[in-house]
Amino acid sequence: MTISTEHLVEVTIERDHFPDGFISCENCCNKLEVEAISDQLNRLELGENYQKSIIFDPAENFDFHAFKSHVRILTNVAGQNDWRTFQNWHFYCAQCVIFCEDCGDAEVDVDSVTIGGRYIVCQNCSNHYSSCDSCNELDATSNFYGVDDDYLYCSDCAGNYSYWCEPCDMRHRDEYTCESHDEYSTGLHNYSFKPEPRFYGSDDQNLFFGFELEVESEGNSIIDAVNLVESAWGDFVYLKSDGSLEHGFEIVSHPFSFEHYRTINFEVLNHLRGLGFRSWDTQTCGFHLHISKRGFSSNGHIWRFSNLIIGNQKEWAKLAGRTSEQWSSYSKNRNKIGKVLTGKEHPERYVAVNLCNWSTVEVRIFRGSLNVRRIASHIEAIYSAVQYTRNLSFSEVASGALRFDRFADWVNEVGDFGNFNDLLTAKKLINKSAPAEN
Repeated sequence: MTISTEHLVEVTIERDHFPDGFISCENCCNKLEVEAISDQLNRLELGENYQKSIIFDPAENFDFHAFKSHVRILTNVAGQNDWRTFQNWHFYCAQCVIFCEDCGDAEVDVDSVTIGGRYIVCQNCSNHYSSCDSCNELDATSNFYGVDDDYLYCSDCAGNYSYWCEPCDMRHRDEYTCESHDEYSTGLHNYSFKPEPRFYGSDDQNLFFGFELEVESEGNSIIDAVNLVESAWGDFVYLKSDGSLEHGFEIVSHPFSFEHYRTINFEVLNHLRGLGFRSWDTQTCGFHLHISKRGFSSNGHIWRFSNLIIGNQKEWAKLAGRTSEQWSSYSKNRNKIGKVLTGKEHPERYVAVNLCNWSTVEVRIFRGSLNVRRIASHIEAIYSAVQYTRNLSFSEVASGALRFDRFADWVNEVGDFGNFNDLLTAKKLINKSAPAEN
């Protein structure tokens, strides 16, 4: 069954379906009186191209019993007064036919296949999809990763439940182990790995941060990069594989205070660049920053902080270097923070400010980077945003305190965030002539 014209479903009829003066849909058995279309059929002339087709527009979303005036013949149908002409035809109503989202053909709904709860494809196109051997979800076979030669994993499961053995040039299911190359273990944990947190530094407000930095290799050795990071940062970080990355890994820090941040040597990022790794110049890498919820004074404080970011998308996108509706949507956050904090709505994960985690607030807006000063400016930006919104009153918020220019002027006045201040200046987001408000 095919579509003859855009957005139109091809249907056919059979004599056995209207013995009582009705045409019946073979799938749902809804009926249409034959008299409603018999005049049009009788006017058709037998042509050389004998096409057994009648086209109904699915946009009508029709009910057979109220469809008399809407039937249209859109192809040259061979027709005669004798209904036996149509003996071998089939007939389906538009409500029982779906459009394949891959090839565009129409198919009876019962024969269609739903992929991941999102896409509907015909039986023929479903052959291009496979089932993940880990989670059983269907997806396009081209999106799968081979694991141990015998398994297909979707991108999420490949990142979470397999690791890349560089000498084998393949993925394995079991973390760290490769019978042929044990000595070449990359030291990468799978994506689900989450150790007991170690806290670095102290803070009277219990305000701690943790970063996740994704990096990609341009074909260079992941083993060398892993060894470099582990040598430079030791137990301060742990490294994980990530299914969203093409050939890279994720650097995850343990929680640290803002004062401890000032002691971190980020020079290892420059060395990673020297090894041929990238983060900014990719389509896959991000920099996420977690903030301990205990470091906020109240739910109202989380609300003010979140809306300082969500309500100023243009300015934060300039600083972050990207906008991504897929991974860090601003729009899905908007007008929902209060409902999430009061338990009236479930939080979403892939949004600018993610409140899904039990113990942290995650800011997901930043593009990945191996530029030391840019990473430092991102940490300073979020720390200053937390402190700026900590003690704002309702009247101050109502008078516009959550506007970005008010926040930027405060940062300029405080003068304690050199990297962030420089980035604000470079992006022309500071009005140095305006008085700051503490």
